Amino acid sequence: MASIGLTTADRIHVVESIEQMTLPTNAAVTAGDIVTVAAATGLFALGDADGSGTLGIIYGIATRTVASGETLTAVRRGVLSGWDFTGVDYWVNVLAADTAGDITVTSSESNGGSADVIIGRVIPIWDHLIGGSPEKAVLLTL
Repeated sequence: MASIGLTTADRIHVVESIEQMTLPTNAAVTAGDIVTVAAATGLFALGDADGSGTLGIIYGIATRTVASGETLTAVRRGVLSGWDFTGVDYWVNVLAADTAGDITVTSSESNGGSADVIIGRVIPIWDHLIGGSPEKAVLLTL
């Protein structure tokens, strides 16, 4: 399951936030990582699809990079941009990757891996007035 990287390190653009939460973290988190709420502590923890990290229920995506113990805002429903979706079509499912914190568009079920955890879809956003192509963003539907 190939992870999708950011176009600019530690940089996520919140286009629209419909639902979000701010909590301290129990580990270092990078902008764009998927996070869950640790059941035992109530802190944000890295989430993943295969349960090797702290799976729980994926809460959302981290909006910035923080050290362990710092507060972090994660968006659960909304539109975020900043990933390199080169070669990825619009409306493709965005999935939690097996690697803690990462996202992907490649299913792991076909190779006997974990069940797919869909977190959203790739959508177009037009962030300019004339010409060009739309930017690819994630519509979070958790």
